[in-house]
Amino acid sequence: MPTIDEFNQLRESWFLKLRAENKSKGSIATYGKGLTAYSKWCQRRGDDPHLTGDHVKAFLAEFLGEERGGKPTTAANYLTAIRLFVAWCVAEEELPKDEIAGLAYPKVGKHYRPPLSVEELAAMTATCDNSFMGRRDTALLRFMVDTGGRSNEITGLLLSNLWVPKGRVLFKGKGDKERLAAFTPETALALDRYLRMRRRHALAATTDRVWLPAH
Repeated sequence: MPTIDEFNQLRESWFLKLRAENKSKGSIATYGKGLTAYSKWCQRRGDDPHLTGDHVKAFLAEFLGEERGGKPTTAANYLTAIRLFVAWCVAEEELPKDEIAGLAYPKVGKHYRPPLSVEELAAMTATCDNSFMGRRDTALLRFMVDTGGRSNEITGLLLSNLWVPKGRVLFKGKGDKERLAAFTPETALALDRYLRMRRRHALAATTDRVWLPAH
């Protein structure tokens, strides 16, 4: 079983492999948080980071316990990081066997959030005036409701991936995965009103990003 120094060295070797596979920085950072949380837990106990089923189960149980009150989704992310890391260690013959693969994931509750109603959307857009910010926020609200885009997809959206007359947008997500989404004529109209004013923005010539800050 690895010492803390060996654990850290193996982690860096694994990250090197992930970067070579063009894994996203966000995924690697998430895996890093899981491995760091586990190694710190082991150190607090005076242990080396033993990659055994019993150790990892105890780590997750304490994280989810009343004192820590960790979220099941975070615990699941931690377990994913540890499982993938251990599988790589076994494949590289750094560990004799994989004791983590069979561990069950924490149960993660599913919370349904109903979409905004037509009335709610109308009430929100009614607060937006005819200024640059007002037009932008109206278009942004309608666009988010119609497309269901993730926050990183929407904030990073480029003009070259937006086709207002056709009511279509190309989102690019994690790992450069692409997907098309549609929006209504009402949203297309709101976007057109915003984009016409955007052309006169001080930053318009410096960036292809759709959403610009206030003047």
